[in-house]
Amino acid sequence: MLSGEEHYNCISALHKSIRGSDDNAAIYYLARMIEGGEDPLFIARRLIVCASEDIGNVALIQLF
Repeated sequence: MLSGEEHYNCISALHKSIRGSDDNAAIYYLARMIEGGEDPLFIARRLIVCASEDIGNVALIQLF
């Protein structure tokens, strides 16, 4: 499991790389989190949050 600050740094970097359309960085941070033993449900929830920020409230129902 990633330690406290590293945990938040990785999820922040993942969000920034997705928003910045840097696919290589997004894959890197996702793999780093998985290899670090991060809970897959946590990763999934954060990806949904990132997607919801992207599409806004107009199409929020499409996430579910």
